[in-house]
Amino acid sequence: MNYEYSETPLSRSVLAGLATGITATVLNLIYNFIFRGITKLSLEMSVINVSTIIFATVILCLIGGLVYYFIVVNLRKNSNIFIGLFIVLTVIGVVLGLNYHISNDQQISAQFDGLYIGMVIITGVCTAFFIPWLTRHKNVFFN
Repeated sequence: MNYEYSETPLSRSVLAGLATGITATVLNLIYNFIFRGITKLSLEMSVINVSTIIFATVILCLIGGLVYYFIVVNLRKNSNIFIGLFIVLTVIGVVLGLNYHISNDQQISAQFDGLYIGMVIITGVCTAFFIPWLTRHKNVFFN
């Protein structure tokens, strides 16, 4: 069966968000595995597990794709505004992570902060740079 599908800016943005979400999820899972192996952070002490990594990362990147569509296509603004917005949101996420303490034990709290901040940086950088790149290259999703 051969389907004809007309490519729209919205579909490109959503697909770019989904592809970015999958990429960032894999990177976050690798980071999680390596970080927990090095620091011996227990799975019971953390709300960050495989399920939350997968769902949160993909959903945030899909939202990033929709925000990209809104800013660049609807508002007719430059993609640098989108990149700047997500870099600022990443910095805000890091600052909020530094101010949140999950435990009274300093070591556990510092380990959790390291895990959380690393994942926020991975997700933020992927969203800020992959979505604009994927939407600009015409042959990434469609021929």
